[in-house]
Amino acid sequence: MYRNAANQTDEITRTINCALRSLNTCLTKKKGDKMPQGDKSAYTDKQKRKAEHIEESYEKRGVSHKEAEKRAWATVNKQDGGGNKSGSGRKNHS
Repeated sequence: MYRNAANQTDEITRTINCALRSLNTCLTKKKGDKMPQGDKSAYTDKQKRKAEHIEESYEKRGVSHKEAEKRAWATVNKQDGGGNKSGSGRKNHS
């Protein structure tokens, strides 16, 4: 299969290095590398007020605070498409 021992050693070294790079990527990549959860700095004041109002409505209906907050931000994201998108000149893509 290999012409000589040097070629065989080179192939084994490349294979090991490739495996180590893959393993390193798996070990260093974390599930939440994208953006810290709970960071609302990208949202406008209006979006924050809307989420607060929605959250209060859910809590009045007996939903726990944590679940109400999740649902409120999910609703804001669904309606507004995420954070920091206010201003003139924006097209409505709904």
